Amino acid sequence: MINPDSDRREGVSCAGVYIAADRERVVEVLESLGFSGWIGPAQGRWVLVVAENPLGKVAAGNRTIDAVGRDLATTTGTLALVAQIRRDEALRLWLYDGDERVATVDTNPPEPEYGAGPGHGEFGGAVPLDEFGEPMLDEFGEPVGMAMLEEDSDGLTYAPIAQALDLPEVSDELTELLEDELSEDESESERLTAMARLLGLPTWLVSATSLPKDIWGGPRREEMIRLQVGRQGAAGALLGFVTRRTTRRPPARPERR
Repeated sequence: MINPDSDRREGVSCAGVYIAADRERVVEVLESLGFSGWIGPAQGRWVLVVAENPLGKVAAGNRTIDAVGRDLATTTGTLALVAQIRRDEALRLWLYDGDERVATVDTNPPEPEYGAGPGHGEFGGAVPLDEFGEPMLDEFGEPVGMAMLEEDSDGLTYAPIAQALDLPEVSDELTELLEDELSEDESESERLTAMARLLGLPTWLVSATSLPKDIWGGPRREEMIRLQVGRQGAAGALLGFVTRRTTRRPPARPERR
């Protein structure tokens, strides 16, 4: 996609949920939520769910991908890590353990609202978000650092995320990865892939933009389960088509002269 106001190609957007649950149970819950997207095969303890609409509503009740991840974690009583990349400019993470939210992170919150420069909270790097997706503020109204995470003598760390995933030994490396300010030659897609590799998660989310075709470095098309408004097969295709037609904006009327 090309921005008509710029010669620069717009970066990739993608969103998904890494859920540590049985795949059949994941499909069952997503069907009940009216989810639209794909469910990958089980890879170790994880199943990766990919949203059809990475930056918008993906399920009934106007649920966005973070709400789907929260409901998956609550219903299955297990871990769910939600990841969303916005035009390759920001990586947003939500980690739930059952009905508990462990952490929420944004590597590049919108600058005008926080006045702290791209990718920086009070301590630099990512900032935590509150339950409404807004930056957490201190008593003086300034964005805080990773307040939901631990602070030791060496500074702020992402230890609770690593510990929740039973990987306390990668806490320092995870902190460095998520706190680093990217150079012009680096992207949030690369950061997410590196994080997935470090945490033992499926690494193909950023390649899932090729769906419904085979995914480079990931599952083949026939290994994926496709849901459209919570339905599989022909029923889902028909319902998805009808839903897209009925929610599509009508073309703008030409102005009368």
